[in-house]
Amino acid sequence: MLKVFLTQLTGVYKKIEQEEQESIEDAARLLAQALTAKGQVYIHGFKEMEGIVSQAINGPEPLKGLKKLYSGQYMVQAQQRDRAIIFARSATEKEAVALAESLRGQHVPFVAVSQGIKPEEEGKPNLAEIADVHVDIKAARGLVPNEDGTRSGIPTLAAALFAYQGIIMAVDEILREYEEE
Repeated sequence: MLKVFLTQLTGVYKKIEQEEQESIEDAARLLAQALTAKGQVYIHGFKEMEGIVSQAINGPEPLKGLKKLYSGQYMVQAQQRDRAIIFARSATEKEAVALAESLRGQHVPFVAVSQGIKPEEEGKPNLAEIADVHVDIKAARGLVPNEDGTRSGIPTLAAALFAYQGIIMAVDEILREYEEE
């Protein structure tokens, strides 16, 4: 069972690397703009995606200039030179879409990382259309088939963390090049 999960999860990671590389690089450039302009990068995750916020803020490699978008229950007052990155399971998650629209209304450029749009979600407000850059985590279903025909092991957090690490490594590379100039 674990071997099947590992094989399938590796496939999700490869799909992100192959199909979202350009979006990851665009996301890194957008976030690096704030850091080179002495701005902040604000981060927020919905539901299980709060795990990425914890990793980003409290992990062994925190990004300099990265802060939580919310202080308690209140959103911080971001400036136009600041950037944000938000994580959600679904691109149509109501709370995430509301936050995206709020950031857009404040003229704060942002990255959204979530599952892409499913055919039945077409036409609904979604992160892919509202965000300046959207990264699709390619985790639409469970990875391991069960005997009853269902699937389990939906890797939303693992896939989003993989995308986050790719974005942050690219930001670090951009900042190193900027400092060398």
